[in-house]
Amino acid sequence: MSTIKSSAENLTLNADGANNDVIIQSNGSTKVTVDGATGNVGIGDTSPYESLRVAGTIKIAPANQTGTLAFGGTANADVHIGVFRGAANSLSAGNSLNLAGYDNITFSASSAVVGSQTERMRVTANGLTFNGDTAAANALDDYEEGTFIPKMGDNSTTMSNVVRASYVKVGKLVTLDIDVQTPTYSGANPHYIMNLPFTTSVASNGGGAVGYVDESDVVPAFHITGASTTLYFLNLRTGGTYNLSNKRVIFSVTYHIP
Repeated sequence: MSTIKSSAENLTLNADGANNDVIIQSNGSTKVTVDGATGNVGIGDTSPYESLRVAGTIKIAPANQTGTLAFGGTANADVHIGVFRGAANSLSAGNSLNLAGYDNITFSASSAVVGSQTERMRVTANGLTFNGDTAAANALDDYEEGTFIPKMGDNSTTMSNVVRASYVKVGKLVTLDIDVQTPTYSGANPHYIMNLPFTTSVASNGGGAVGYVDESDVVPAFHITGASTTLYFLNLRTGGTYNLSNKRVIFSVTYHIP
């Protein structure tokens, strides 16, 4: 058994001479390196490029225990946490940094000194909350962008030409941006556009603006029925519905989902 022991004073490990490293080995394998030129410490890394670099699998806080992993920077300097692979100081594609907390993960920012941080964002089981707000109802739980295929009133006939049919979903709020040329249509419900990407909530009827219809004597409006994926057009000038057969329509709409 090999030991180094100091019971009454500090223990100093000194690699005398310029730029000589301090190396800790076990069974002939290097475990910790203190770079003599930079002072950087590498655990599982013999050429650390940061103040502290831990290579390989990192496990903090075994089950039912607590633990802290701290990263510190010099004054007025940013602290970067990353997953590095390959060339020095290189963030490689396909390498993810995963943060997990048993309950929450909190992020704070301070313009003063350590100890006076203000919470800016928290990751909870309900989503993202901001500025110390932890209410489940106020958590942002989803953001999504995409496209969809709008269809005519029988939910099977596709549009003749879809210039644009996109959506942005932020939490429970969905915004659609649609520019379509409808086919010549003689089926039932010629004023319906169906196959919206998300079902509306029961209480939501949606709203928005019509940018263009290719018919002069029309004051257009539209309505989304609750708990459905159906939107129908109205002609406010006549008080009836607006026949979408063989028409160019451009509009946007925002509605809530459950």
